[in-house]
Amino acid sequence: EQVVRMQPTTPCLMAAVLPLLVAIRRLQGSSSQVGEARDLGNRLSAFFKNKLCKCTVKLTTPEQVAEVNEATVALLSELRRRTAFTANNRKEHSDLTAAALGFCTRVLATADANLLAAAGTTAMEAEAEEEEEEESVPNTSEAVEAAFREAVVEYHTERSKCLLSGKVFDDLLTRNVDLGIKALVPELPRLTTEAATPFLKCEAFRLLAAAYKRGSASPHAAEACDALARAAPSVLAKVCVALEAGLTGSKGETAPGGEEAEDKESAKGTIVRAKRLRPVLECAVQVLELCDVKTATSTEASSPHALAKQVNAILAASASGAVLSLCKKILTKLGMHEADSNASADGVKKTKSSKKSKKREREEATRARAIAHVAKIKALGGPEALAAQEQSKGEESEKETAKRRKTEAT
Repeated sequence: EQVVRMQPTTPCLMAAVLPLLVAIRRLQGSSSQVGEARDLGNRLSAFFKNKLCKCTVKLTTPEQVAEVNEATVALLSELRRRTAFTANNRKEHSDLTAAALGFCTRVLATADANLLAAAGTTAMEAEAEEEEEEESVPNTSEAVEAAFREAVVEYHTERSKCLLSGKVFDDLLTRNVDLGIKALVPELPRLTTEAATPFLKCEAFRLLAAAYKRGSASPHAAEACDALARAAPSVLAKVCVALEAGLTGSKGETAPGGEEAEDKESAKGTIVRAKRLRPVLECAVQVLELCDVKTATSTEASSPHALAKQVNAILAASASGAVLSLCKKILTKLGMHEADSNASADGVKKTKSSKKSKKREREEATRARAIAHVAKIKALGGPEALAAQEQSKGEESEKETAKRRKTEAT
């Protein structure tokens, strides 16, 4: 705790990550967690997550970078372990391991810049050693990229009891976007169709959207954007496949807003709901915003006509405001307009929400009553005449009521 407080940038802190994680796991896995053991485990867990993993460590030597690479691979292996945990211990250990992994990837993201600023290195020595350091100490090693690549494939295709979650890959794209693009983008397009469940297919689209959204903010933006542009045609082709599957379903389910599917269980296995369509459409929007439209739609499967055909059908059938907004953005990027989409959807009009229709009817009825009331006032000669008329009606009503009661009494 004193080292973290006084020297939060020292590289020696990285050597404490794995031993502390092992110690916390043993304390949490103990069947007799009482007294001092429990208090020590809670204290170590709080220190690890809230203090150690928030330090801004600066690596200064190639050996330190290699150690962090090894720790990153070890942490990924820990998340991929199929170990039996209790509900509380599983969540706690998963959160701590994911925090440590995010800490290591964040430190690696700044490794190259810090290596040139090592203590005691002169400007001439740095210039002479620059090429050697770049070759011997890359920002991310091939072993780290391979480990993340295997992890993302396992997460999407194997429904195992490991500790991997989508948050691990979100943190990677947030803290070290260069590593995320290199490791995840080559695998994610095929996982959009090969994932084990519709949810995991949408997760693959969501991660692709995050990669394209953050690609321009990369420290090496030119290289990142080139890699993303090369993958853009295959990504848009997968978007078309997913949208078509979402509209027709695997057993004939209809588009959102259409007739109900005969087999409700089979409908759950396809991307037909708005919350499933949003990640797919958002991915297409981010691809078209980052890349040139001609480049992204250069293949037949990802052509503007193929994409617009699916988007037009969704625009004509969906009642979700978020889905409609994303559809309009895609058509705008493709150089089309809403009128074109309505014309190309075989004359099918967009279904309206019943709540909006009822609200509109109530508003029209209120407006009609107000107009009639104003017209009545004008016909009688003003508000005073209307008040006198209402008063006379009230008096006549009271007389009739009194007369009826008298008749009933007799």
